[in-house]
Amino acid sequence: MWFIVRTLTNLGTLGGSGSYAYSINAAGIVVGGARISSGALHAFSDSTGTPGATMADLGTLGGSSSAAYGINNTGAIVGYADNSAGNYNAFIYSNGHMTNLGTLGGSTSNALGINNAGTVVGYSATSGGSRNAFSDATGTPGATMADLGTLAGSSTSAGYGVNTGGTIVGYSGQTPFIYSGTAMSGLGVNGYATAVNTADTVVGAAINGAGYYAFSYSGGALTDLNSVTVNLPSGFTLSRAEGINSLGDIVGYGINSSGNTEAFLLTPTPEPATLALLAIGGLGLIARRRRSALISH
Repeated sequence: MWFIVRTLTNLGTLGGSGSYAYSINAAGIVVGGARISSGALHAFSDSTGTPGATMADLGTLGGSSSAAYGINNTGAIVGYADNSAGNYNAFIYSNGHMTNLGTLGGSTSNALGINNAGTVVGYSATSGGSRNAFSDATGTPGATMADLGTLAGSSTSAGYGVNTGGTIVGYSGQTPFIYSGTAMSGLGVNGYATAVNTADTVVGAAINGAGYYAFSYSGGALTDLNSVTVNLPSGFTLSRAEGINSLGDIVGYGINSSGNTEAFLLTPTPEPATLALLAIGGLGLIARRRRSALISH
């Protein structure tokens, strides 16, 4: 497949000087983090996607800051929020309430993704002092998080995304991974995996000598998205893919020719050769129909 670059629309802030959009569900509800007037970052949801519309401030767990990183199609939102002790903890926000999901025994945690079944993934400090990827199949406060461990030779990991089939992606050390049921497998490059769709296509960012580049991974093959994107502005580099939906649309951000960060949307389009074959097939079908019409008369 090849991709066409499209730009996103500024959704505004919560009264401060900046905002970040991290996820969007099928209903078009956007979540992320936005600055409030004091300068603190707060989790938000925006159900309209309309510039200038009022974002909903999701608040915190008693502390000063928060951010929302994932939302599913039922409207459940996950992220992190500071608690009254000053530690950040994973939360799930549903029906107007933010609830602390706890940790793997340490003091901090962060939820980065949620699927439509309510499985939450992220990372948490453990009682032994390491930071490991977790999954929580219930999204229920106080339920035991499952520690996904790490790849061999690594002391840290984090889960970033989970699809409807339960496939989890993230990173361990400096290696993107896929976790399917019981095993964590590395993708063979340095970087991190951020999302996976229903077809098990993984996206993220990998590192080469020039820095980060956005990638997709499917069927055992990793592709630099810069190499398969048409109409890419001169000097623009797709540096990080953040999300992918069931249609194969990919969102993320890149660096423009001025060195500034810009969001992008990549929309998959059949390759020119495929389009040509489809066109030939269509002409053949028309010809057959014409022949049939002549014979019938």
